[in-house]
Amino acid sequence: MRLNHVYFILLLLLASISLPATNHPSPIQLQHVNTKGYVVRVVYRDVNGILWLGTTSGLVTLPQLASRNPSAYHRTMPEPNTSVRDISGDSQGRMWIKTHYNVNYLYDPRKCDAVEDTPAMLLQKGIKVEGEYTVAADTLDNVWVYCANRFYWLPKDAAKARQIAIASHEQILKVVVDGQRAIAMSTKACYTIDTKNWRMLRRVPLPEGHNFRDHIYFTGDGTPWIWASNKLWRYEGGQWVMTVLNSSSDITAVAQDADKRLWISCQSDGIFISDLRGNMLSHMLHIPGNPYGLQSNRVENLSYDDIGNIMWIAYTKGGLSLHTTNHTPAQLHTIQTPSSITQQ
Repeated sequence: MRLNHVYFILLLLLASISLPATNHPSPIQLQHVNTKGYVVRVVYRDVNGILWLGTTSGLVTLPQLASRNPSAYHRTMPEPNTSVRDISGDSQGRMWIKTHYNVNYLYDPRKCDAVEDTPAMLLQKGIKVEGEYTVAADTLDNVWVYCANRFYWLPKDAAKARQIAIASHEQILKVVVDGQRAIAMSTKACYTIDTKNWRMLRRVPLPEGHNFRDHIYFTGDGTPWIWASNKLWRYEGGQWVMTVLNSSSDITAVAQDADKRLWISCQSDGIFISDLRGNMLSHMLHIPGNPYGLQSNRVENLSYDDIGNIMWIAYTKGGLSLHTTNHTPAQLHTIQTPSSITQQ
């Protein structure tokens, strides 16, 4: 009996060591922002340090959204109050914004002014657009415009845009910029462009049999990543290398944090975290009652703010979470607002 009693105690000790610690929060702890029913689609910090949120109800800053009445900040122009799909900006703090209705406009928060007839403005630079088109800018003051199979590049201070030749059966879907390089993703290939010397570097065909839409991202080491359904590919050693998530949910976004981890959000399966070679490190899921975890498994978008060292998580049904080691919740609301900017 005594021997059995000793065995029983040993088994209890082993069980206590091997059982996971379920009462402790995940090492990655999140803070949360109440978006008051607004769905955040884009998080963007401009060169002046202002954090802008593109929402289903228009363009606001983080402090404006956190106020009691965000709708009080609606502008007199109609476009900034329209659902936002994408934001990019130049070195002067101006932003090119694309709305849910495929309207592109140039917004200057210092003057609270927007250029609404962008086709006429672009035509003066030799850029002809019709139907659906996209305008994007970078902080080197390059402007990229793509419309069907027409792809234009307007370098800083150039009088006229350059048209970059692509195959007639292709359409440009997305342009991402990494310092002095840009990658244009078409329906068939990725084009790498040297923005310093104004020349095309290479054309790499996309893996066949997949619908990538406009899903492309640059990691900090310059590696392009693309994704479709629950698969993602990185371009390495002259070829596409595939990683498959252990999930049936579609990937919605990819972003790298300061610790060189890749965050991969899913339509209905939370967030996977991997290293830069696609090896999975962890899987974040919504756990009811955990104040430091995901608010939902349905993640709309990820945005990494390298200035604030913040990973922003936007949810499909509204709400915003963030992971940072630099700020407390109180400090997040001291970000500069447009009303404090000196008018020019």
